Amino acid sequence: MVLTLAAITNVSYGTILYAFSVLLSEDAAAGEFDRALLSG
Repeated sequence: MVLTLAAITNVSYGTILYAFSVLLSEDAAAGEFDRALLSG
């Protein structure tokens, strides 16, 4: 049960993270956001 929940959480988190990174890369301000995040 615990392993199943962990696997589902891991997959869903990875999917959300991937979708978020795709949206950022398509955004014109993605580079600005990355630099601000790294320097901040």
